[in-house]
Amino acid sequence: LYDILVSKVRAWSDVAHIDGNANVTIFTPESVMKAFREHVGPHIHNKKVYNAYHGTTTTIDKNNLTPSHLQMLARNEEFNVTGAINAEKFYPGIDPSARLLIVRILRALVKCSVVSSVVDCHHFGGYPRDTDIRPRNGQIILIDQSGFQWQNDECNTGGLFFYPFQSNERFEEWRKICYKAFFGGAAPSRPASYDTSVYWSGKQGYLCEEQLKKGFMLEFTQALHCANEMAASHGKPAYFRFLKAGLGFFSSNLRPHNMLPLLRLQGILMALEAMPQSSYVKYLELPLSNDGGPELLKRIYNACQTLNITFMGSPIVDALAPVENENVILAVTNCADPHAAIGNEGGYSSVDAAIASNTQSQHMVIGA
Repeated sequence: LYDILVSKVRAWSDVAHIDGNANVTIFTPESVMKAFREHVGPHIHNKKVYNAYHGTTTTIDKNNLTPSHLQMLARNEEFNVTGAINAEKFYPGIDPSARLLIVRILRALVKCSVVSSVVDCHHFGGYPRDTDIRPRNGQIILIDQSGFQWQNDECNTGGLFFYPFQSNERFEEWRKICYKAFFGGAAPSRPASYDTSVYWSGKQGYLCEEQLKKGFMLEFTQALHCANEMAASHGKPAYFRFLKAGLGFFSSNLRPHNMLPLLRLQGILMALEAMPQSSYVKYLELPLSNDGGPELLKRIYNACQTLNITFMGSPIVDALAPVENENVILAVTNCADPHAAIGNEGGYSSVDAAIASNTQSQHMVIGA
């Protein structure tokens, strides 16, 4: 007897120790919260939420919505590896005529909401599957941020930049609301003449490359801000390892998608060139990012120098591999999922799952 179900994420362990005093920070732009309150709030007001972590039911008040509500209500599936949205199962009490649109808005907005914490890290490795799992110790800053997604729903976040040849009113309404929440203005009414023709899950359209660069710029800016703020709170300079989220499983249904790595690096460069000096992030590493050629990486190197950040290049390295400098703390982004909490399917079948398995990060499951 509930309207919304918050399931236990499959990666969850009932026997794991959770530090109730652990500090978790959710960085969420006010524009995203405004869209959450205006477009989702009325549809979930007075709805009963069953929380499987606690076995309790609570009632939502639209006048008291917080970033924690956004995280808990959006990333509420047991696991999700396809991007498909099972709105009826997890939101049975929302008006069926509006349900799918409301859930699509939720799952998009949470991409711009980033959960961060200092966590204990006890191993690294395990993904891909033939990679050894090796012990390590110490603390890291974990930045739980979803990547852009082009999987099995036309309103996965990659849809913000996709212009199908045959669109529909609900898709356009979704993009209008979410694009404004992300970027503060209206989406372009049509793609540019030079944009790339693509197929996404069988639909043909254009990928708006300039807007996607801005999306990658926003993503990197948010993550770097989190690393800087968390390092400042921790009192130690940060070695920032920014993972390549959204360009693996999440882009699997987009054809072609070989332009995405270059657009990502261009967005990162735009972010660095627009950024004031970063006081606590002293090193930047972009693993597996030799996609734009040496000239673009050189420009990223130069932009980092201007910010007094040492660019460590694009090595092949595990997300949680220790850094040699003991005077810094590793800050690393997770390749998170907007449909399920940190760890998702569990084990070592993805970067997200491996990071959760190798750290004490269950306190970052919002609502648990």
